[in-house]
Amino acid sequence: EEELTNGDYCTVALGEPEDQWAQVSPDANKRLRDTFLAVVSYILPVVGPALAFWQWSNVLQLTHVVLGDERQLLELMQVTLTPATNGIVIASLSIAFGTLTSLTISSLRQRQKEIRQCLNKEACDIRLLQALFVSMFRLNVEDSCRSSCSEADVEKMTVYLRCLELLHMYAARIHSESTADADLAALQRQTVPDTELLSILNSLVVLRQPPRFSVMSVRDDVAVRVSRLNDFRSDRLSSINTAFPPLHWVILALLASSITLCFLIEVDQSEGRFLAERPEDSTRLRLVFTIMTGSFCGLTALCADLNDLFRGSFNVNESASQLKVVGEVIQLENRQIIQGFQAWSRQRVPEKTRTNLNF
Repeated sequence: EEELTNGDYCTVALGEPEDQWAQVSPDANKRLRDTFLAVVSYILPVVGPALAFWQWSNVLQLTHVVLGDERQLLELMQVTLTPATNGIVIASLSIAFGTLTSLTISSLRQRQKEIRQCLNKEACDIRLLQALFVSMFRLNVEDSCRSSCSEADVEKMTVYLRCLELLHMYAARIHSESTADADLAALQRQTVPDTELLSILNSLVVLRQPPRFSVMSVRDDVAVRVSRLNDFRSDRLSSINTAFPPLHWVILALLASSITLCFLIEVDQSEGRFLAERPEDSTRLRLVFTIMTGSFCGLTALCADLNDLFRGSFNVNESASQLKVVGEVIQLENRQIIQGFQAWSRQRVPEKTRTNLNF
């Protein structure tokens, strides 16, 4: 490679097209996830109770066939099975199911709140960092207008323009990480520190002198803001990647199934009753079974909705969409600044210095 001589610097390409933004890998199973959540959220709460109401007699007969007949079943239910089931089994299952469901819903809701907070803070810090770069760029332009424009002044302004482009790409990265199109497995595999923020810090190495309104150099000031952005992004990615394992949902499903089975066992006591008093013909038991099934289906839909951060009624899309707006604003302002800098450079920058630039 050819070594650059003193005073020369490499060409910086500004105004990169949108298709070169840093984005995470798209989710290959996006359509499957959309379909699953739609079925669980909108179809299951309606179809589940309806099937429980119309298939009540078949469900109870199937339970009786599976469990089989027992001698003196009615006496067994009244003396032993019902007290033990209601006093010990149902109580234990209900406490475990209620506690675990409450913790699940509150944890999922808190997870969404934390991600919203991180997205809002990231959007604010990105705009503040952009305002810093724009103000420093304009300050250098004003200083160059008062005196002759040197290669060092042009280099500083080019560095600020490059930092604005990198900041635009970083905003696009944040938005791509916070949409339903993002592959969660790819988010877990990626190296978190390797972002455009490191390139911004590396670009600011040449700016060692602090501005006249501060005792800190520009790089030190930017490093503080970059550290805040890294903290917010780390917290957000940790919340996105920290979901309940499949075993958690299996335990909840087993608890709900156990409660339902205990209910079916208790009502399966047709021995010693008249034909018109059979449980499968009871409208009250049919309604109770329908209500219980509807409650479980509703909780399933609620947990599935809360568990998906970017789909359903509970999502963080509104907070994530502002990153897209921030990126578009930065891109528009960057284009205006670059166009103004090009016109200004034709008038103020010497021909020898301008030949080293490429916009």
